[in-house]
Amino acid sequence: MAGLLAVEGRASAVEESASGILTLLDAIGLHTIQPRKDTDYYNEWNKARNLAKHHGKKEAESVTLNQFDEAYWMIERALRNASLLALSVENVDDYRNWIIVNINM
Repeated sequence: MAGLLAVEGRASAVEESASGILTLLDAIGLHTIQPRKDTDYYNEWNKARNLAKHHGKKEAESVTLNQFDEAYWMIERALRNASLLALSVENVDDYRNWIIVNINM
Protein backbone atom coordinates (compact mmCIF):
# COMPACT_ATOMS: atom_id res chain seq x y z
CA MET A 1 0.00 0.00 0.00
CA ALA A 2 2.92 2.34 0.64
CA GLY A 3 3.80 1.96 -3.03
CA LEU A 4 0.31 3.06 -4.07
CA LEU A 5 0.60 6.11 -1.86
CA ALA A 6 4.01 6.91 -3.35
CA VAL A 7 2.55 6.77 -6.87
CA GLU A 8 0.00 9.36 -5.73
CA GLY A 9 2.80 11.46 -4.22
CA ARG A 10 1.49 10.89 -0.70
CA ALA A 11 3.31 9.81 2.45
CA SER A 12 2.78 6.36 3.96
CA ALA A 13 2.15 5.70 7.64
CA VAL A 14 5.87 5.08 8.21
CA GLU A 15 6.84 8.25 6.38
CA GLU A 16 4.27 10.28 8.34
CA SER A 17 5.59 8.89 11.63
CA ALA A 18 9.26 9.48 10.84
CA SER A 19 8.53 13.00 9.63
CA GLY A 20 6.59 13.74 12.81
CA ILE A 21 9.42 12.47 15.00
CA LEU A 22 12.03 14.51 13.12
CA THR A 23 9.83 17.63 13.32
CA LEU A 24 9.41 17.15 17.07
CA LEU A 25 13.15 16.60 17.61
CA ASP A 26 13.88 19.79 15.65
CA ALA A 27 11.27 21.74 17.64
CA ILE A 28 12.79 20.76 20.99
CA GLY A 29 16.39 21.05 19.81
CA LEU A 30 17.35 17.38 20.07
CA HIS A 31 17.81 16.68 16.37
CA THR A 32 21.19 18.42 16.37
CA ILE A 33 22.36 16.44 19.40
CA GLN A 34 21.41 13.06 17.96
CA PRO A 35 20.91 13.51 14.21
CA ARG A 36 18.96 10.76 12.46
CA LYS A 37 17.48 10.29 9.03
CA ASP A 38 13.99 9.06 8.30
CA THR A 39 15.48 5.84 6.91
CA ASP A 40 16.94 5.12 10.36
CA TYR A 41 13.38 4.90 11.67
CA TYR A 42 12.18 2.80 8.72
CA ASN A 43 15.01 0.34 9.30
CA GLU A 44 14.32 0.14 13.04
CA TRP A 45 10.58 -0.38 12.58
CA ASN A 46 11.16 -3.06 9.92
CA LYS A 47 14.13 -4.73 11.63
CA ALA A 48 12.36 -8.00 12.52
CA ARG A 49 10.78 -8.31 9.08
CA ASN A 50 14.07 -7.55 7.34
CA LEU A 51 15.97 -10.04 9.50
CA ALA A 52 13.46 -12.77 8.67
CA LYS A 53 13.35 -11.84 5.00
CA HIS A 54 17.02 -11.08 4.31
CA HIS A 55 18.87 -12.95 7.07
CA GLY A 56 22.49 -13.07 5.99
CA LYS A 57 25.71 -14.68 7.11
CA LYS A 58 26.73 -11.59 9.10
CA GLU A 59 23.68 -11.77 11.40
CA ALA A 60 23.45 -14.00 14.45
CA GLU A 61 22.16 -17.51 13.83
CA SER A 62 19.08 -16.93 15.97
CA VAL A 63 16.76 -13.95 16.18
CA THR A 64 14.69 -12.94 19.21
CA LEU A 65 11.59 -10.84 18.73
CA ASN A 66 8.21 -10.19 20.23
CA GLN A 67 5.88 -11.65 17.62
CA PHE A 68 2.83 -9.92 19.04
CA ASP A 69 4.43 -6.47 18.97
CA GLU A 70 5.83 -6.95 15.48
CA ALA A 71 2.47 -8.16 14.12
CA TYR A 72 0.57 -5.42 15.93
CA TRP A 73 2.65 -2.58 14.50
CA MET A 74 2.66 -4.02 10.97
CA ILE A 75 -1.14 -4.32 11.09
CA GLU A 76 -1.48 -0.79 12.48
CA ARG A 77 0.71 0.64 9.70
CA ALA A 78 -1.27 -1.30 7.09
CA LEU A 79 -4.57 -0.03 8.53
CA ARG A 80 -3.30 3.57 8.44
CA ASN A 81 -2.17 3.15 4.83
CA ALA A 82 -5.56 1.65 3.94
CA SER A 83 -7.24 4.64 5.56
CA LEU A 84 -5.03 7.06 3.60
CA LEU A 85 -6.11 5.26 0.41
CA ALA A 86 -9.77 5.36 1.51
CA LEU A 87 -9.89 1.55 1.49
CA SER A 88 -12.41 -0.22 3.68
CA VAL A 89 -11.22 -3.05 5.92
CA GLU A 90 -14.15 -5.29 6.80
CA ASN A 91 -12.95 -6.80 10.05
CA VAL A 92 -11.11 -3.81 11.54
CA ASP A 93 -13.67 -3.53 14.36
CA ASP A 94 -13.22 -7.22 15.21
CA TYR A 95 -9.45 -6.68 15.26
CA ARG A 96 -9.69 -3.59 17.49
CA ASN A 97 -12.06 -5.40 19.88
CA TRP A 98 -9.72 -8.40 20.04
CA ILE A 99 -6.83 -6.07 20.93
CA ILE A 100 -8.87 -4.43 23.71
CA VAL A 101 -9.91 -7.78 25.20
CA ASN A 102 -6.54 -9.53 24.86
CA ILE A 103 -3.92 -6.81 25.27
CA ASN A 104 -3.49 -7.39 29.01
CA MET A 105 -3.18 -11.15 28.82
